[in-house]
Amino acid sequence: MTQRQLIQFFAIILSLNTSIFSQSTSCGIAFISSLEGTVTIREENTQQAENVKLHDTITFTNPISLETSKESNTFFKLSNDISLALFEDSQFTVETFNQVPFQSYTMNQKFEPSESQFEARLDIGSIAIKTKKLSPLSSFEIHLPNLTLEFFSAECLIAYRYDILQIALYSGSIKASFNQVNRSLYLSSSQYYETDALAISKGNIETIHPIEKANDQWSNRIRFLNYDHQRVYFIPNEGTHTHIASGAIKVPKTYFEKSFESPKTFK
Repeated sequence: MTQRQLIQFFAIILSLNTSIFSQSTSCGIAFISSLEGTVTIREENTQQAENVKLHDTITFTNPISLETSKESNTFFKLSNDISLALFEDSQFTVETFNQVPFQSYTMNQKFEPSESQFEARLDIGSIAIKTKKLSPLSSFEIHLPNLTLEFFSAECLIAYRYDILQIALYSGSIKASFNQVNRSLYLSSSQYYETDALAISKGNIETIHPIEKANDQWSNRIRFLNYDHQRVYFIPNEGTHTHIASGAIKVPKTYFEKSFESPKTFK
């Protein structure tokens, strides 16, 4: 087989896989595992917002915006086994989240339960992210003005406010694609990156520091995100369910082994 025939063969295989993926996907979900303060949800291009409640399930049939107010935050896990935390005074819009239905789910698995396509936009604020190893058919992207970030087994915190972008990458890697110029670069783990809108428009990251230069509180937020990630699992749904899966909280084995305390009495 010649090189040209080999390229054509893999192109056919890729197109078949892409076709199968597009025909068999469902809308992915998010499970709200932790909530503090006021967090609202609304469909994009509408003014009607609803308060998010603890243990809510969000289905992304349409673009959805999550917004946090002052002194508010929420942790949530996606059905592709990726965890996120949105912190105060932030707006995060999920534009697309499609996922192939899956038959089983195992805690602490290295890979996602099934192929998925996720695209979102950080409009303003800060978000922590923990991604898994993804299938070659999967993608996880977050858009910012003139910049697209694609994540590979990453643990990071991203802040964008007043045209200033900060990225603390604790592990994994991120591909940064600059939209106004034909340029991409890979961000490495244990680094803290800071840049502004002008530099991004020119395809540059202004400053790179050791991770220790990042905000001291950010490492704690990543630690909380990792803890929350271990608490949540998904039960696949079958048949006519509207959700691809149902989220649940894992109860530690020691929860029911607490010593007995007698009720207090009052005279």
